[in-house]
Amino acid sequence: MVRIYLDTCVWCRPFDAPSRRVTEEAEAFLRILRMVNEGEVVITSSVVLDDEIDRISGDEKRESVNELVSRAVSERIGYIPKRYREIMNILKLKVRDAAHLACALESNVEYFITGDDNILRKSKDIMRRYKIKVCAPTEFVESDERKDDI
Repeated sequence: MVRIYLDTCVWCRPFDAPSRRVTEEAEAFLRILRMVNEGEVVITSSVVLDDEIDRISGDEKRESVNELVSRAVSERIGYIPKRYREIMNILKLKVRDAAHLACALESNVEYFITGDDNILRKSKDIMRRYKIKVCAPTEFVESDERKDDI
């Protein structure tokens, strides 16, 4: 079973304004949810995700994302690990992005899945420094390497 962490933008993809990328990532996200239902994947979330979902401006979108999280998440990190500051400074990430990554590392997931271009640009450095695989949802569902992990 593969353990993953999805950042907020991945959870929001099915509800974002459509574009080719958003549609592809939303479809990949739905495939990930099917993997959860089939017992192939376990999703970890965090207080960082909870806080960002609470900040979603549209009530319907916020409630829909909360519903997905409540159905799909198996584990939750209830605090922000202090190492987020180190991650933020070393990788030059925004506070919330560094906090998401710190939570993913704390929960010992194998994959940190994001749609954030800034994080994706730094994925090789993150993987080298922290031994966690970083990818977009589309890359995760298409990965032959992931299939070997299952």
